[in-house]
Amino acid sequence: MSREECSYKYGIEEKPFQDELKPILDEIRFGVTDVQLSTLSASHLASYFNLETKEGQRMCIMMSRQGFQVVGSDYDCRDIDNGETFETINSLLDSFSPAYRRLFSEALAAKLEKLKQNQ
Repeated sequence: MSREECSYKYGIEEKPFQDELKPILDEIRFGVTDVQLSTLSASHLASYFNLETKEGQRMCIMMSRQGFQVVGSDYDCRDIDNGETFETINSLLDSFSPAYRRLFSEALAAKLEKLKQNQ
């Protein structure tokens, strides 16, 4: 979708999900073994990415306006029809990966400590 094709509603520019997905994947990379865009076809309604947790669990995740949902039990796979939808990728990972939860907490504590030292 070109910039001219983007619709504006309530002063918000709608971006293709693929464009929104890239920074999200970069944000969680520290806490997972692998994360990459899926080969499943993306649309203006949803995009897909593959993820492997630190525990070795592989999954395909759909990002849509509703949130994030595990839709596959392996990369590039859609074999789960009614998985729970999470508002954020962090809440999804918090539910599936104790290691991500720990690493996220450690990263947050380190950032808070750095802020404290800069005051």
